[in-house]
Amino acid sequence: MHTLLNSQVLVLNRLWQAVNICTARRAFALVYAGHAHVVSSDHENNFLTHDFDSWR
Repeated sequence: MHTLLNSQVLVLNRLWQAVNICTARRAFALVYAGHAHVVSSDHENNFLTHDFDSWR
């Protein structure tokens, strides 16, 4: 059964280059542990980065 946690997530490095793909489950774990940030966009299409506390 395919769940959202098994969806693929693009992993970027500090230069915003794609370096890998992992599952959403792994991405959430990395963000929670402080090893990764979430990238989102606002209504003006600016990219924002969030750690776990600022994202939730």
